[in-house]
Amino acid sequence: KKCYSMLYIYIVFIKIEWIGSLAPPPPPIIREPWIRLRESRNEMILETRRRKYQFQNNEGFTVELVSVVHVGEAKYFEAVADKAGFNVTLYESIVDDDLITQDGTLTQAVRATETARLEAFQCGLIPQSQVLGSVAYDQGWIIADARRSQAVTLQSLSTSGWFEAIKLVFKGRSSQAGLARLACAFAPAPELSLAVMDWSGTMPILTSTATHPRAVIDSTALRAVAAALINDGDELRSRLGRLSLMRSLMGAVSRDLDLRDEAPLVLQRNKILMAYLDHQLAQPSTHHIRIIYGAMHMRDLEKRLRDRGLAPAPQEDKDEAWLQAFAVPLVPPLLSVTEAFTTLAPFFTLVLGLLAFDAADYVYSALTFVEPELHLEPKFIDLGLYVLRHGALYYAVTKFLVA
Repeated sequence: KKCYSMLYIYIVFIKIEWIGSLAPPPPPIIREPWIRLRESRNEMILETRRRKYQFQNNEGFTVELVSVVHVGEAKYFEAVADKAGFNVTLYESIVDDDLITQDGTLTQAVRATETARLEAFQCGLIPQSQVLGSVAYDQGWIIADARRSQAVTLQSLSTSGWFEAIKLVFKGRSSQAGLARLACAFAPAPELSLAVMDWSGTMPILTSTATHPRAVIDSTALRAVAAALINDGDELRSRLGRLSLMRSLMGAVSRDLDLRDEAPLVLQRNKILMAYLDHQLAQPSTHHIRIIYGAMHMRDLEKRLRDRGLAPAPQEDKDEAWLQAFAVPLVPPLLSVTEAFTTLAPFFTLVLGLLAFDAADYVYSALTFVEPELHLEPKFIDLGLYVLRHGALYYAVTKFLVA
């Protein structure tokens, strides 16, 4: 099933690249308030922001929000860990109660789990806790976060399993739903039609969102494939993994999302963090506080800081501070990607064969349903099996494309 889904991905990429080629090129910087993508020297770069806040009547007191992503290059986490000028650091880390002292610091260094290391390694990156877990212990950072038992309870509030699958099929990953999605069910290879609708729904030619970050990432997918194949084909998986990470991260922090739709786990962890911050604000010896938290938390955290009378420092809008998390090499825009197509030709041939099989299955199912000699019951059994087959394929395609 996974192999079948991966072969479909190449067709989706071709479709998206063709659509993107008809639209004007996107601007070089795609930005959300706390995370951005930019293209520089034939690289797509993901960066996160750090920003200082002050009280209007006390410019000598600062709180710095440091937005982070949970996987990146080693130098990224080293830059995040630079503590110059701060006497208190509030840090995110979901750990067990017995790893936290009474004042909120760690009793020992925290390491990334084997699963986290493997997932990061597949993208050629390292997990956040692999570096910052040791730094937090050595420098006495305060773990201002939910404990593991709390996090498990809150996480269970999120949808998963069959409900997620049903919601995905009927709502999809784009704003195009309802009759448009229903019409795809009557086309050969319906799961591919739905997948292309989901992803091309953010393309500039189909929407007015010409600067949508997902559209930019999708339109550069083949450039990343070509760069990997020209230089070192072994890096293809890690580079596509980074592109997928960029896509999911930018979607998760989109300014288009309503703050009321934030995950319960995010809001509750932010509430816990602010309790730690309020305690530090009451300490007369504390003047410079740094908060290191995930990019998904930043919109709500900024609102909570403003509610407490903190505003961005005057120089912040002029001298923005961004940290590079990781990058994906690309071929120059004017360089033909024929080398990538040539290398992937065997895959395209296989995909065409699978599409032919898919179309034959569609025709057979349609003829079976309308064949007058058959009884009524077998018709609906066959139709149900057809829906289950292609529903499972669509779910696999969309899940593996992101993963």
